[in-house]
Order: sequence, then C-alpha cells, then structure tokens
Amino acid sequence: MNLAITEDGFGIWHLSASEFEQLYEEIFVSKVYLQHGVKLTDGATILDIGANIGLFSLFCAIHYKSSRIISVEPVPAIFEVLQRNLSLGVHPSLVEAEVEQICAGIGMAPNQKGTWHYYHTTPGESSRHPQERQEQRKRLVDAAKTRLVQESCAGEEAKILQTFLSTADQDTSELIETKIMTLSELIKTNNIRSVDLLKVDVEGDELEVLRSIDEEHWAMIS
Repeated sequence: MNLAITEDGFGIWHLSASEFEQLYEEIFVSKVYLQHGVKLTDGATILDIGANIGLFSLFCAIHYKSSRIISVEPVPAIFEVLQRNLSLGVHPSLVEAEVEQICAGIGMAPNQKGTWHYYHTTPGESSRHPQERQEQRKRLVDAAKTRLVQESCAGEEAKILQTFLSTADQDTSELIETKIMTLSELIKTNNIRSVDLLKVDVEGDELEVLRSIDEEHWAMIS
C-alpha cells in the first residue's frame, strides 16, 4: 500500500500508482460519474457499488456536505485501502459525511460466497469474470501497439506504452472468496429510505447487481 499526495494537499492510499492516477483523473477531474445530467446536492444518499479504493465515495463526501455514502467493495485487500481512504483523518469533509463501508459482493445469490480473481498489479481489474478482463486487456494491447507503430509516438508516452506492453501478460491472479448480498438486502439492512445516486462499476457484474433489486425498491432510486 502506497500514499499519493493530491494537488489539494491530502493523501490517498493506493495499491497501484498508474491505476490511482487514472482513477483520480476520471473521478476528480473529468467527473465521469456525474455526466449525462446526473446531479447531486448536499445531504444526498449515494450507493457506491464497486467502490474500489474509495475515490468516488471520497469525492462525494468532499463535494456534497452531510451526505450518506454506502461504499461496497468485495476484495478484502482493496477494501482495506478503501477503509484507510475513508477514515476521518484523510479529509475534513469526512467528518460531516456519514460514510459506511461494506466488504461484500452484490448479486443474485444471497447468503453464499462468490469467487473473485484478484490481480495484484492491476487490482482495479479484479473480477468474477476473468474472460472479460482478458478481452479488455487484448483490446488495450492492440490499441497500444497501434499507437506505437502507426502514430509514431515518442518520449514519455512511448515509454509508458512500452512498459505496459512488456508487463501486460505478466499479471497473475489470486482467488478470493467473499460473501454476496442482494442490493435490496443492502437497502433493508442499512435502513436506506431513498437513493439519490446508484453508482455501479463492478467489472462485468452490473446486470447481476440490477437484477438483485426487488421491485419494491426501484421506486426509491432516483
């Protein structure tokens, strides 16, 4: 686990420097989860399903005062980093927010355990569906090769792409078992009365998450 200092001067723990830089750019700079008309206000209730190291939960705590945030991450090693990033000492805004962290997978098989492939060098790609991850990596490798050969990039960009290509097939996975709960079970056990944003980013299990919502709970999701 390593610590990175942001431009705003607060520290964020991570397991991969390259993944952290990408996630920070997507969440804090590009605001990818707040596009296509998605808006939040102070006091919002946010379900962060597939919270990874907690960056989006932290973003919400900083920008939407007095919000309630439920952060769910199934891989224990990643969840440990999430807990650090959402502890009260990381950023002053966390004092005002109500942030709850749950180590579990969300799906259609409650009270059972699911198996995740945890990738040590690319933890953000950990998934229950390694075949989808392999297909995604192949697309990235092809794109990197095209960029290097056809577009003749050079300098720092070329070094980054060459490093990626040299290590793309070296990542090994560890099988991790984690409990599964339905999203409706999460809503009921945490006494959630309304959901202003349901953010789902679970590496291929998105439909499984949505299918785990009982009909009675759809009405409370904005």
